[in-house]
Amino acid sequence: MSFNNKVFDSFPILKTDRLTLREIRISDGKAIYKMRSNDRVNQFIPRPRMMDEIQGNDLADRTAKAYVNKQGIGWAAMLRNDNKCIGTCGFNSIEPINRHAEIGGEMDTYYWGKGIAQEAFQEILRFGITEMNLLTI
Repeated sequence: MSFNNKVFDSFPILKTDRLTLREIRISDGKAIYKMRSNDRVNQFIPRPRMMDEIQGNDLADRTAKAYVNKQGIGWAAMLRNDNKCIGTCGFNSIEPINRHAEIGGEMDTYYWGKGIAQEAFQEILRFGITEMNLLTI
């Protein structure tokens, strides 16, 4: 079995009981900035704090380009009854030959402690193993 490149034919929208995971859009830049400028969120990932919404927009644009270039898949997480981005998650540094990808994400602190991140990551892991044919994540 080899890596399934067909995951890059059209963006995979994933659904869980409470969430819709769709492609990250430039319009999510404000939510990304809000999360990445929050010291509570950043305490877990060594990276510089975002200074303005432009940086959020830039990250959203880079994430979209990574998908087009078959280097990553970045999802915006939304509650099923809302269209507001409450977090991001996805695969970075996809290595098709090794069938490997790194996983990461972040969530607005208002939604912490509700099992939402776990729900999102379980679905992404399922997708990575069963749809992408990844061996290691």
